[in-house]
Amino acid sequence: MVGSGFGRNQTDVASVSIGTLQCTDVILLSDSVLECTAPAQIGLGLDIVVRNRLGTASPSRPLISYEGAVVTRISPRYEFQHVGSSGLRRTHKYNGTEFRITGTGFGQGQSSVRFISIGGIECTRWTWVSPQQISCRETASSAWQSRSVVVELASSQVATATVFRYFGQPRVTLVAPGTDSVLGGGEQSITCTGCGEAIADIVGLHIGAKPCLFPRLNELSDRVEGDPLYVLCETPPGVGKSLSVSMTTRGGLSSPQNSMFTYPVPTVTSVHPTAVLSGAVTYNFTVNGSEFGTVASDIDYVEIGG
Repeated sequence: MVGSGFGRNQTDVASVSIGTLQCTDVILLSDSVLECTAPAQIGLGLDIVVRNRLGTASPSRPLISYEGAVVTRISPRYEFQHVGSSGLRRTHKYNGTEFRITGTGFGQGQSSVRFISIGGIECTRWTWVSPQQISCRETASSAWQSRSVVVELASSQVATATVFRYFGQPRVTLVAPGTDSVLGGGEQSITCTGCGEAIADIVGLHIGAKPCLFPRLNELSDRVEGDPLYVLCETPPGVGKSLSVSMTTRGGLSSPQNSMFTYPVPTVTSVHPTAVLSGAVTYNFTVNGSEFGTVASDIDYVEIGG
């Protein structure tokens, strides 16, 4: 600090304050220069006051501002809109999910922070943990609107970072190859938007009414954060055409119906006997071929001779 009239000896300086807090480790270098360790706090345009041993104080002057807060990340970094008893619950609350906001300059206590929002929605119940961390347990009732995390300090300094991601309704955009033998077992590659970032985010994956088996991430995909989720699974045995391939996320939302998967049509190669007498006679026929299915219920009907 540079000024005048600080004194000749160290004992001439009784205290140095910044805002309402006192500096520590005050060192008088000359009548016009002194050093001290600033107290941890927040604020813009804070007064610096030097008081000598006689009690005389320098005029208050707003000479110093502390750097504002910086948000670097949030954990978990993404969440899902959830389903309630009456469909998509637009008034979703986090139901105990705790978000941890990490950064710097969050002040020295609960009163240092004035306002927090996640995804454009105010956090109504939060706890100051440290100058580097704040926890948020609940937001106001609404759906997320953006990717921003905002922390406003009591000094009106605002930190904003685009570090949050939310997922609404999932949507299957591609199934390859989209067909398999009625016996199943083939590998399907499924692309889904709004499905999260981990296989644990998927709680249901079906082809028609049957679960696709052994779902896992496609580790060979060139996916980066924010891109669709690429999932591999094994086709279940079955029959049918234009079947819907659906995904359900841990938020409870399922992808819309589609017609992206078809099992091969049955093929008849031979029938025995090949000739019969006409009339009211009952015959047992053996029909050979492929893609008839794996259980009797897969056969809808068999027609011979029209």
